Amino acid sequence: MIGSVGAKVGFTNTLKEQDKQIKNQKVENTQIKEDKVSAISQSLKNGTYKINLNATAEKMALNLLNL
Repeated sequence: MIGSVGAKVGFTNTLKEQDKQIKNQKVENTQIKEDKVSAISQSLKNGTYKINLNATAEKMALNLLNL
């Protein structure tokens, strides 16, 4: 069965909208990462950066156990 042209246009518009949403999400994620990097960098410069030893040890143990 052949679909109508209007259905194809609607589908194309939906794809364009989804593409815009994905691009906006990427920009937001990039901004968040830049903010985190900036905060960590500033903490390192100030000598106030704290390492969460419990979380680090847990991740290392899980990695060693392949979990």
